[in-house]
Amino acid sequence: MTVKLNPENFAQLSSPGSLPLVIKFFATWCGPCKMFAPIYESTAPLAEGKAVFAEADIDRFPELAEKFGVMSVPTVVLVRDGEPIKKQVGMMSANQLLAFIGE
Repeated sequence: MTVKLNPENFAQLSSPGSLPLVIKFFATWCGPCKMFAPIYESTAPLAEGKAVFAEADIDRFPELAEKFGVMSVPTVVLVRDGEPIKKQVGMMSANQLLAFIGE
């Protein structure tokens, strides 16, 4: 399952001691984002209990994109204890995504 991220739930999901947060930044008009969406969705259950998968629409929540320096979509950011650890721009396979989060 993927959580719809917004500024209100970001603080709760990224608080110290919580599971790592994997954020996919996307836009509804982005072709590669649409192609990456099913890969991201199908990978989320494989990391259940180890990471929380979330997604943020850069047009609805530009402040979140700005906070993480997102300039292109799709972009995936790994967050631990509220701090970004890694960032990857572009599509990934399920295996690449799992490797990115350390699974």
